[in-house]
Amino acid sequence: MTEKVLPAQPRSAAQRKRIALLAFAAYFAIMGMAMFVIKHVAGSSYTSNDMTATLFWFEVPMTCLAVFVWLRFFRGSLTRLRSTPRSRWLVVAAALLGANALWMLWQFFTTAAFDGRSQKLLLFMLATTFLVGVSEEIIFRGIMLPAYLETAGRIRAIIISSAFFSVFHVVNILGGLPVESVLVQMTTVFVGGITYAVIALELGAIWPLMLYHFVWDFTLLTGFYTNADLGAAPSVGTALEMIAGPVMLVVLLVHSRKNTHR
Repeated sequence: MTEKVLPAQPRSAAQRKRIALLAFAAYFAIMGMAMFVIKHVAGSSYTSNDMTATLFWFEVPMTCLAVFVWLRFFRGSLTRLRSTPRSRWLVVAAALLGANALWMLWQFFTTAAFDGRSQKLLLFMLATTFLVGVSEEIIFRGIMLPAYLETAGRIRAIIISSAFFSVFHVVNILGGLPVESVLVQMTTVFVGGITYAVIALELGAIWPLMLYHFVWDFTLLTGFYTNADLGAAPSVGTALEMIAGPVMLVVLLVHSRKNTHR
């Protein structure tokens, strides 16, 4: 019996870019359906604690899609295309963001009230936020970023992949989030996406970002449900992302221009 072999990986940058765009479109469409079902079928909303019980069932195929496309067409791309040598700003930014994530976890586990909370819903929150962290980082930093690195250069690829990350969040309107809140979210997500993209490019890996993304979403969502006191950690984390991304982007731009004039 002959084993079936998947089609060969496309070699041209144009083909890989088209695959990335198709993956984003499918991912976007599934999330749009998820938000619609959450709001109009399940009777919940984007800001409700129980929305993860519905979102989970959409995140499973979304994650499968992201993992398949990444493994088949983009695995190893960031390692091959990453910045060398690594900037010292990366060490500073990664250390600060990592420390803030640990701070959020500490605040959560030392102040959360689990008594009387649904264990089933807590498990849905845990599983869903984990899948969100994994799938979003794969789509935007593992697929979109390297796809545009091959065709548009580092600076443009960082900005374009971050723009896709921002636009993706417009679907939250279908989940009941007010338009003005979505616009604010899209702005912060765009700048935060720059931070994530630069770190991914500098590291040549996305798994640290998956962990950070998961911790961020899990502590915020579950913290609200369990009345945890996260203190200033979320605000500090947001401020770090808003500062780190643009700073590192400027550093990359300066280094790029220096190398061009050598």
